[in-house]
Amino acid sequence: MSATVRFLFGVALLIGLVACDPAYPLFLRNGLATPITVQTTFQGSAPSEGVLQPGQTLTFLHPQGEIEHVVVLSEGRKLHDLTRQALLDMRNSVSDPRQVTWNIQADGIKPLSRAEIEGLEKK
Repeated sequence: MSATVRFLFGVALLIGLVACDPAYPLFLRNGLATPITVQTTFQGSAPSEGVLQPGQTLTFLHPQGEIEHVVVLSEGRKLHDLTRQALLDMRNSVSDPRQVTWNIQADGIKPLSRAEIEGLEKK
């Protein structure tokens, strides 16, 4: 795991731990064959970014609604631009957001179960 990704995870974990609200995890997985850059803005903070290698997962623990914006770039091109509302809509589209990982692909971001992730990792 790169130092930047570890830093992003640490910041996200710290925000989740010190907040009064319960933490809601957001699991993002690079489902592409190339590295992606994930730019994240938390409420009241400067944007930060990290690089995810193919198949790598990043976990954010944050109070509900704390992440303001997530931008996903691949080879310098913007693939996805997720607002706070889009992230909340994603979370609300599944019965238990703690049980899914959001698989980032060029054509969209789709929820995958743990079993589906394990199947992808065995390939």
